[in-house]
Amino acid sequence: MNSKQDIENLLQKIAELYDTTHDDMDKVLYSKIALLELCGWLEMTLDKIVLEYAEPKLTNDSNTKYLNDKIKSIYSFEYSKFRDMLIAVIGIIRVEGLENLFELQKLRTDLGELKKKRDDFAHTTVIVGAMPNIDAPSITINKLRTLYPILQELERELNEI
Repeated sequence: MNSKQDIENLLQKIAELYDTTHDDMDKVLYSKIALLELCGWLEMTLDKIVLEYAEPKLTNDSNTKYLNDKIKSIYSFEYSKFRDMLIAVIGIIRVEGLENLFELQKLRTDLGELKKKRDDFAHTTVIVGAMPNIDAPSITINKLRTLYPILQELERELNEI
């Protein structure tokens, strides 16, 4: 899985910039950057969880290519897309088993909320008043701190299969 420390350090730097500015547009811009960075990190992390599980187990080059192509074709961090990748690698029965082992509802909910915010902010300008309300970078950091243990547990459970 990707390092939490790297993204947390980046988000902390953005939060410091946010905290030191008095310009409203800068605050919106820093908030937007923090959200987009977290979402990008999540997308890369979900892909990496699947790849790190599958690559050592795959022996057929065409299957490795299939998995890499499938992952490259998914431009999202939505739980449903991640679930589709897992199903392609371990099958629906094992995915259902994973989902029954520990509560993934928080992951589903948080990824869904982040996806909605990300979509809203990716398609609007930073002009003050034109964007919907956006969370301060400190809220984004807290979201990372909430999601990371869930991702760790998911990765642990996946690797026990």
